Amino acid sequence: MLLPIINRQRAGRLALAAGGLLVSATALAFGIGSVLDKPATFMSPADYAASKAAIEGETSAELDRCLILEGTALGVCLAEVQAEERLLRAKLEARYLGTVEATESLRRVKADGAYNVSVAHCDGREGKARFACLKDARQERAKALASASS
Repeated sequence: MLLPIINRQRAGRLALAAGGLLVSATALAFGIGSVLDKPATFMSPADYAASKAAIEGETSAELDRCLILEGTALGVCLAEVQAEERLLRAKLEARYLGTVEATESLRRVKADGAYNVSVAHCDGREGKARFACLKDARQERAKALASASS
């Protein structure tokens, strides 16, 4: 009769130990999950903020350079500066986040920047020449976006 009592006690202790292991494994899984939810970064937040501030400073200096221009040249210069700023920011985001989405966004930003600069170049033209220029710009953008998504 003593044997079944010992087995019941041992079974109870094993059940408690298994329950404790289950709770520990669940807590560990949640801990790992919370760490993995954050994307891996390849730079510190301080480096990211410093790089972002440097981009803003460079953009401001480039905009000052554009202000001496007039007409279509001003529009082209502004479009180039804006495209360059967006490209630098997208590169920074891709480096900081290190995700596939950020890299795809970088490709789209490149295509959009080239398109905006092309459109600014078309602004100096009139009539059919402007229409043809805009059509070419749209086709180049479509090609770039198609290659960016693949």
